Parts: sequence; C-alpha cells; structure tokens
Amino acid sequence: SIACEGPFGRAEFLAPPHLMAVLERLLGPDLIFANLTSVTSLGGARAQSWHRDNYELFPENENLVSPRFNITVVVPITPITEDMGSTDIILGSHLSQEATITSETKIARARANPGDCYMWDCRTIHRGLPNTSDKIRPILCPTYTRDWYRDTGNFQDQPRLTISRETAEKLPEQVNRLVRWVFKP
Repeated sequence: SIACEGPFGRAEFLAPPHLMAVLERLLGPDLIFANLTSVTSLGGARAQSWHRDNYELFPENENLVSPRFNITVVVPITPITEDMGSTDIILGSHLSQEATITSETKIARARANPGDCYMWDCRTIHRGLPNTSDKIRPILCPTYTRDWYRDTGNFQDQPRLTISRETAEKLPEQVNRLVRWVFKP
C-alpha cells in the first residue's frame, strides 16, 4: 500500500475527470477510491501464475456472473515493454467463473508508457510476464470499487487505504466523497 499523500493525495491523481467518467459508468456514481498499491517487477523476475485479484462474490453459484464491483487501474512509472514484464490479460474472463485456458483462449498483452493507463475488472484472469531486463518496472495500481465492497482478502496485513484527515479535507467535495469511507467507524 502507498499512502495517498503528497502527489498521490491530490484531486487530479485520485479522480482524474476523464478516468472518473469511465469509472462512474462502470461502477456507478457512488464508487469509492478503495486502495493504492504499487507492484514492482525486478530485473530477472519470473512470470506470475494466472490469477484473479479478487474472489468471486458468490462462488457457490457456479453459473452466476456478478456485476462489476472492483476496477484496478494500472499507471506505469516506466515504460511497460515486452522485456520489462508486461501483463497478459485473458479477454472476457471476468464474465465466467471458469478458469480454463486453452489454445482458443484470447489473450491481450498490455504495453503502456508513463502517462498512459489501462484497467481491468478484478475478476479478470491475468499474469505479469517475466522481466528479462536488468531494470526495475514499478506500476501504481489505484483501485476503485462500488461503495459497499471492501477487499478483505488482499489487505489482511496492511491498510486498504491510508490518507490523512487533513489531506482528505483539502480535497474538493466530489473527490473527498471517494475517500471519506476511511474515517467512518
């Protein structure tokens, strides 16, 4: 987790208007800024296993596809190139609880530069590819969720979101509403 302070505590980082328009369409107008993490791939890192970032909400209902509830935005700090460990994403995997990967599986490979971003639904199956370079590849991962959802699986040993009351109070009201859940008991 990274604290939402300094440049990460500014309205233009927490809620860029062009991104909010998309996120509000995907998650509804009551979405929240749920967490800010960093994922770093060191030079020589191996590929990750295929995975989803969150569990299915209703795993006992095998044929149920839940609505979107959690979107991760990936913001590269350095270019994400093939040799730096880009991300493979299984297209459409958020629409099924099934996780079978075959030769027919459609995979997109994300590449991006600083200033770009890409996003995925937390139910999407993906993996980081090996970093075959000798460089470090950090990315920021701000995550937005529906206001009723709290990720309890990935934040057992660290806070979901860290932002001071002082920083939050300086934000415009439309951005403050995204983080004020942190201060509720």
